[in-house]
Amino acid sequence: MTNGSLGVRAEIAATGEVGLFLPLLGDHHAHVQLVDAHELANANLGFVLDLGGSVSGSGTASVPDLAEQLGERVSVAYAGAFLSAPGGYPSDRSWAPAGSVRFVVSADDAEHAVFEQLRAGASVIKVSLHRDAGPVFDLATLEAICTVAHRQRVSVVGHAEGIGMTELALNGGVDVLAHAPFTEVVTRDVLEECVSRGMTWITTFDIHGYGSPSPEQAENLSLALDNSWRFAEAGGALLYGTDLGNGPVPVRLNAREIELMHEVGLDAQAIITAMSTTWLTRHTSARIDSARGAFVSIDEDMSGSLDDLIGALTRTRPIHSTELVSYDD
Repeated sequence: MTNGSLGVRAEIAATGEVGLFLPLLGDHHAHVQLVDAHELANANLGFVLDLGGSVSGSGTASVPDLAEQLGERVSVAYAGAFLSAPGGYPSDRSWAPAGSVRFVVSADDAEHAVFEQLRAGASVIKVSLHRDAGPVFDLATLEAICTVAHRQRVSVVGHAEGIGMTELALNGGVDVLAHAPFTEVVTRDVLEECVSRGMTWITTFDIHGYGSPSPEQAENLSLALDNSWRFAEAGGALLYGTDLGNGPVPVRLNAREIELMHEVGLDAQAIITAMSTTWLTRHTSARIDSARGAFVSIDEDMSGSLDDLIGALTRTRPIHSTELVSYDD
């Protein structure tokens, strides 16, 4: 790997600092209501995709309020509330902010539920499919939700956890898995169909123990890595995401997540693409300034090792191209 594969040489006009200008980097799985807003504003994340929160004020700042508060410090796209079967995940979780779960009682209710989120500014729709934690949608209701969203050219992200949930998400029309599958071995036929239909998986590897997994977490991580390796080998696309706000995930670009993405076979360019706004700008209506990017001060003679890559990416900071001179288009 060379510097050119990371980004283009650039100089900050105000300071003369020389480094690399990369695409804007961020996290495709976050919950901003569970993160300290001041800490997030001062992190090196250029954007986050919130995958489940309240879109109206109910004792705490709503996701749209936080998105406005963070402004261009961190661009926030969001799904709105978790759409869940009555009594389903995460309605019984103490961490779930009031108003962050919207029960969908039937296929007929799907249109109302989806449009409620879209009217509140959602760029994607989030569905909950966690069979181990409560009821999940039947296939007809899930298909109805995805059909309504797709008619509006909106992608559907699914939390799929438990035996058979990856297949349910696939059959129901879900476009993105919020987590690389970690509770089951995804069979070859299901995995190949995921790839064939263009499904994308968000990694969230580091939540399985945060570097020091318990035996159960180690098993979940092993499943997530093996499924993701086979998925990537078959041509499937992975996105960088950490489930930011869930446990002690660092509020910044995460070295462990990047290292594990490399472990499942992603090279430097694939990792950068997975961390960039490429998927958001192609598949959602999220408004992200295309002139924003990430800058890292770096020696032009870097060796190109994995440690160099992780070091560079975790040292980046968001920047606007107007702050730069003499960078290559």
